[in-house]
Amino acid sequence: MKALLQRIRTDRTGSTAVEFAAVGPMFLLMMLCVFQFAAAIQAYNGMAGAIADLQRVVTTQDQSGNPPTTTTIQANAIAAATSKPYYLKASRLAVTVSTPSTQRISGAKEYTVSMVYAVPVMLFPTLKTFRFTFKRAVFVKA
Repeated sequence: MKALLQRIRTDRTGSTAVEFAAVGPMFLLMMLCVFQFAAAIQAYNGMAGAIADLQRVVTTQDQSGNPPTTTTIQANAIAAATSKPYYLKASRLAVTVSTPSTQRISGAKEYTVSMVYAVPVMLFPTLKTFRFTFKRAVFVKA
């Protein structure tokens, strides 16, 4: 009996499986969180890049004789955000364009562009949606 207990105490087969069963679920959960955080940051950076691209598009359209309206700015913002390289989903994107009552720069027309993007995040056992907002002023020569 003593030899059997000694053999059981020193036997290491299966210890890796037991250790993985204890640590594995937490590791996989952390990896899932990292991937979801990366997707949220990518969406936020996509909105920032899309509005920067929008500024260039609006400026070149204005210089070619097509003065922008809030509707065309909104359409261009959605087009920039949903196309490459950003590929944000239009169903999760909301764009608002407004004209502030006081213009900050004389000789320029200011528009405020606000993008809101809904990022789905898995919080066990449900799927939650976090909304990220990016707001920037777009200026056009008056």
